[in-house]
Amino acid sequence: MKQQLKNLIERVLIARPDASVQDIRNLVPALRDKSDGEIEKLVSPMRDRRAKHNG
Repeated sequence: MKQQLKNLIERVLIARPDASVQDIRNLVPALRDKSDGEIEKLVSPMRDRRAKHNG
């Protein structure tokens, strides 16, 4: 995954930690053509890292 895309997804998760896959798709134009499963596969590790880090 390109670093720019990864950074953008991270920012979305910082701003909206409870964002659904549909919310993320709407906020990140590069993900509009991805399926829910593909987006979840990208986002899950990031959510897990943030959850671990935040306690």
